[in-house]
Amino acid sequence: MYAERRLKLYHSVSMCILVYYSFLLVVGGVFESKIESKFDWFSEFSVAASILVLILSSIMFGVNWGGLSAQHKSCYLRLEELIGVEDDEAILKSKYYAILDGFPNHGITDYEDFLVRESFVLRKKICNESGPVEISAYLIGTYYFRRIFMLIFVVFLVVVPILFPFALNYLFGT
Repeated sequence: MYAERRLKLYHSVSMCILVYYSFLLVVGGVFESKIESKFDWFSEFSVAASILVLILSSIMFGVNWGGLSAQHKSCYLRLEELIGVEDDEAILKSKYYAILDGFPNHGITDYEDFLVRESFVLRKKICNESGPVEISAYLIGTYYFRRIFMLIFVVFLVVVPILFPFALNYLFGT
C-alpha cells in the first residue's frame, strides 16, 4: 500500500509538472513578440525548453510510475485472496511466495514509512515476533525529511522556469 501510494504520488506530480511546463511554453508562444521585446533570446530559450519537456516526458514514460503503482496494487489484491484460505501453513507459504515472485518489491523507505505512519502518526501499536516495534527518532526524522524534501523539490520545479529567464537576463543582459 505504501509503495503504491508513493508511486502514484510520483506519477501525479510528474504529470502535473509536465502539464505546467507545457502550459508555460504555450503561453510563451502566444506572447512571444511581447516577451522578445524584453528578452531578445526568448525564441532560443523556448526551443531549448521544448526539447527539455520532450526529454522529460520520454524519461517519465520510461520510468512508468503509474504502471509500477498498478503492479503493487495487483500484488496487494492477490495477497488478500489468501486471507481466510484454509490450507496448511506450507501450502499458504508456497502460495504467498509464488505471488510475491511475480511482482516488484517494496523499498526500505516504504517499510519505514509504514512503521512511522502507523505507530507514530496514527498511534497504532505495531508488533513483530519479538513484541512491540519501537520507532527511533532517526526513522521519524527521515520520514519527515523525505516529505519536506519532496515539497521543496516540487516548489523548485514550479518556480525555476519562471525565474530562470530573469536570471539569464540579469547575467547576460539584453
